Amino acid sequence: MEPSEDTSAVSPVTPPPGCPLHSNAVPLYGEALAEDDTERWERLRKRFGGLAPVKVEPEVAAWLILGYEEHRQILRDPHLFTHDGRISRELLEGRLRPEHGTYPLVNYRPNALHNDGAEHQRLRTALVDSFEKLTSTRVRAAIEDLANDLIDAFAADGKADLIGQYATWIPLLTLNRMFGQEDRHGYFLCELMVKLWNGEGAEAGAADQAMVEYLTRLISDKRRRPGPDITSWLIAHPAELSDEEVTQQILLLIAAAHDPTTHLIGNTLRLLLTNMDLRFSLAASVIQIEEALDVTLWQDPPFKTLIGRYATRDTTVAGYQIRRGDMLIPGFAAGNNDPILRDADGNPPHAQRPVSRAHLSWGLGPHSCPARGIAYQIAATSIATVSARLPDIQLAVDPGELRRRPSPSINGLVELPVTFAPQQPLARPHRAEPAPPAPPAPPAPTETVERPRTIGGIWDRVSGAVRAWFGV
Repeated sequence: MEPSEDTSAVSPVTPPPGCPLHSNAVPLYGEALAEDDTERWERLRKRFGGLAPVKVEPEVAAWLILGYEEHRQILRDPHLFTHDGRISRELLEGRLRPEHGTYPLVNYRPNALHNDGAEHQRLRTALVDSFEKLTSTRVRAAIEDLANDLIDAFAADGKADLIGQYATWIPLLTLNRMFGQEDRHGYFLCELMVKLWNGEGAEAGAADQAMVEYLTRLISDKRRRPGPDITSWLIAHPAELSDEEVTQQILLLIAAAHDPTTHLIGNTLRLLLTNMDLRFSLAASVIQIEEALDVTLWQDPPFKTLIGRYATRDTTVAGYQIRRGDMLIPGFAAGNNDPILRDADGNPPHAQRPVSRAHLSWGLGPHSCPARGIAYQIAATSIATVSARLPDIQLAVDPGELRRRPSPSINGLVELPVTFAPQQPLARPHRAEPAPPAPPAPPAPTETVERPRTIGGIWDRVSGAVRAWFGV
């Protein structure tokens, strides 16, 4: 599929009168986010059925997938519903423009997420093969080490924010080690992500540039001095990825490890701190941590929605006429709570035993998450470590006071304040000094590395509109 022409200068096109998508579209942004998520999904389900027309920007419409079976139909058919946004009708007709927060999610990138067919298989295989070379023992040891570093930093305080001081850091620190980098680079990477999302103007731009330089330097170094790590394996893979493609796969992994895994950890910790039956079942080994994670993935998944799919030709879904190029947005939270999934006694999937893994939270079909194994391991080991270190941990506020990020996409807590009995840091001979309290910058390169012309940052630009979509 050839890229479309540049649409940045195209004047917005008003959709034709009577368009079934645009004429009935319900806002999924702004003041609409004040409504309880569950109530919103059920209201839309009652009104529209398994597919609902929504607006993700004032001018930009899409179909939100609500039904479990509709998710199975759409996500499993890459021939009829592509992940390549270059055919998006909203983009081609000028309603979706670069200044919109959802534009970077639609804009094409040469990674496994934005391709289908043979190209998708080539890029995905490189990722999967690289992950398979990681041993579970190596990954678990890294997570435990990093988790203990983070806990040691606040253990004596008797209180902590398990989002800002713990869950936010572990996924990227772990991934950084798997990239073949030292921990000081991992802290630097985490700090860059914070600045990318929370910074304004020049600060965010500088962080975006620093991310590009970090990745450029990483790939250049690994081409010269390969090691037993994901970066080197991607470079050496028979798929023969270019530097741009290696960069984009790593950016994809960073994006996937940051918010989704952070909030899988955070949402599961919240569940265990507020559901005593589940917490006691876990303590008594009635269930395993992986089952608790699946309960979270059913009822409180890190992603509520995720743009997107695009119809490759006119078709029909849930009784609606879908036009070629229409955007379809998986609604994982709504699909997981579809009433058709309740058992004969009316129990939802997350209340049934054993807990099924048939939830939608990892996606379905060719684009299902290739890193789900390491994500489970990061989340499970992180939760097990903090539970073992702080067995008397409890919420520091009433559960009703916990604040959610105001996002139509990310489902996570702003913070998770807890208290516990203060304790001293662990005595670990291999760790002569505690982890750095602030992330230092990586050392300057020993030689000048030319930045490839096509490499971009996390997004084409990090704007307030993008951050608003993700609730940061």
